[in-house]
Amino acid sequence: MVGGGSVAARRAEWLLDGGAAVTVVAPVLCDALQQLAESGRIDHIAAAYDYSHLDNVRFVVAATDNAEVNVAVARDAAERSILLNDADEPSRGDVIVPSVIRRGDLILAVTTLGGSPSVAKRIRDELAAAYGPEWEPYVALLREARDNVLAAVGDAARRRAILNTLAGDDSLLDLIREGRVDEARARALSCISPSSD
Repeated sequence: MVGGGSVAARRAEWLLDGGAAVTVVAPVLCDALQQLAESGRIDHIAAAYDYSHLDNVRFVVAATDNAEVNVAVARDAAERSILLNDADEPSRGDVIVPSVIRRGDLILAVTTLGGSPSVAKRIRDELAAAYGPEWEPYVALLREARDNVLAAVGDAARRRAILNTLAGDDSLLDLIREGRVDEARARALSCISPSSD
């Protein structure tokens, strides 16, 4: 990560969520990145960008507020065949970072391919409101139910019918919203038994 501002902080969080080891190259870090560095979640090289910072790197993000530096990072990454995300000019990069909402195993991503990050954020916020935190246990419950259906029901058409019924059963989500997760689980799992085959 080249850059120490808020854009770099968002990209760093995205990379950390994906399990990446993140090193940030910047003379100064914003508060969010400073906290990540102090907690040991990222490494920080307190320096201006240099070509040698790309040694042993597989992916780099150019996220400075200096267009010349971002162009240099892009050029150097291309020369070394390193994947690049250019926060300033997405068309210079190989990787586009979408605006993401995570609800456990449910991941919703929005991108305008750099056309308007503000629009992507607005849509992401609308999706976040529509798919609230209750979706995490709901999707986990559907995963558990699917695993049980696959183990208990031999007929493929019957499996598909059960899974479609469960996915369309809004009462399960309503129960989870009300905090009645165990009741939702019992209802979902009652549809599944070897006799369903």
